[in-house]
Amino acid sequence: MTTNNAEDIIKLSKPDKLKIIKELIDQTRASIHTGLLKERFWRRKAISDGRPAEMMLAQQGADIKKQVEWLGFLEEIAKEPEGKE
Repeated sequence: MTTNNAEDIIKLSKPDKLKIIKELIDQTRASIHTGLLKERFWRRKAISDGRPAEMMLAQQGADIKKQVEWLGFLEEIAKEPEGKE
């Protein structure tokens, strides 16, 4: 079960919430990995084309930073004790 609707997630039991959060963590990690691969591709492409890639790399880096922050948030939620919701 995957959902991105926060209201639906809030209504779920703690084990179901954790399952969804763990799925989101896995998806976010995969997205970060993909972003890093794209960054490396664009850097090499720019070098081989003999042009600067700062703008593309800056945007890619900003996107990765946001995803890392989101990942940290999800991991903190997953660590919360059973009684705290």
